[in-house]
Amino acid sequence: MIGLGIGLGIGMNRAAAAAPITVVSVVQSGSDLAWTFSSAVTLTGANVPELENDFDGTGSWQSPDSCAQISANSIVASYSGMPMEVTPWRIASAPSNVSQSARIAVPQSGTIA
Repeated sequence: MIGLGIGLGIGMNRAAAAAPITVVSVVQSGSDLAWTFSSAVTLTGANVPELENDFDGTGSWQSPDSCAQISANSIVASYSGMPMEVTPWRIASAPSNVSQSARIAVPQSGTIA
């Protein structure tokens, strides 16, 4: 019986891997986009250039001019020249100035609501 309990605790002290964070929605209000994520994110700088939109539909991806934290799960990004029509969005690489950037799934893309 001594040998039975030896391997039972292996891996039990390891922390569970944190789930990837995904974009739940991107909603436009004027020249701002509210990016809502599946889990809390913390803005650590004035901008997150990786929160891109294709405002003219030509593949000319635009980064925001500035960003602000609006809730635990949301960041609002302000863009120059944002049209009032639905456009694609993407996160092509790990976002800078977000504490949880290593957990944010990349690439991600969709259409602005």
